[in-house]
Amino acid sequence: MTGIRNETQQRAMYVATAIDQALKNYKFRNQFLRFNDRNSPMREEEFNSIIRNAIYTALHADATYNESAASKMYVDTLKTLIPRWWAPAELLESLPRKSKKESEKQSNG
Repeated sequence: MTGIRNETQQRAMYVATAIDQALKNYKFRNQFLRFNDRNSPMREEEFNSIIRNAIYTALHADATYNESAASKMYVDTLKTLIPRWWAPAELLESLPRKSKKESEKQSNG
């Protein structure tokens, strides 16, 4: 995990890994359950549910890291699974970014 610049990027990579693992687990489970059948395509609602549940699980585990051994193990394991070849997370174009001058102008008055 090289090039991570801030904590938010690190958390994004952690959550992305949770999603990646959940999708891989889904794919593996379906291949096992339908060993001789053709794989049916994932429905959009299934896809959205897997992503939503992975995000919630990752955030919950992170929030309860110090209170739960299971959460600690989950977080620590996921952090080791973040692929080193992944580029750092970047903001989507749909979120306008303020220039440094605009940010300084707002904070100064």
